[in-house]
Amino acid sequence: MAEKKGPRTISEAMFEELIGDIDKVTDRLEKTSVVLGNMENKLLDTVDKLNEAGLNYRETIISFTEKAKNELSIYFDKNTSKTVDEQRSILQEVVKLAFEKEIQKKEKPLPERRATKHITTLIIINLLLTIMCVILGFERFWTN
Repeated sequence: MAEKKGPRTISEAMFEELIGDIDKVTDRLEKTSVVLGNMENKLLDTVDKLNEAGLNYRETIISFTEKAKNELSIYFDKNTSKTVDEQRSILQEVVKLAFEKEIQKKEKPLPERRATKHITTLIIINLLLTIMCVILGFERFWTN
């Protein structure tokens, strides 16, 4: 039998070339499916990493926000306490000066002055204690 050595006509040559091209395209498609499978795995890994990074970012933001909130709370508590102490001191001084002026206006003879002085001292102490209680009550009201 005689062996075929090549195409005998142009049609056969073109047909063989077409079959060769189809074979090459098929090989490329097979390789492409493998590459696409690898890309799918890589994309899934990337999505997982992005999700994890997003969760870490969220936790970091929440932690930062809580820390800032606590620091601001401490700062406001400290300043509020300082302001209340200053106001209390000023009120005590004002009350003290007011009563001293009243006492000086109403000075009486010596025996009456002694009795009046004790009563006045008791009244001043009572008023100062009342003012302190009111201030402390407001301080507790505003800080709670």
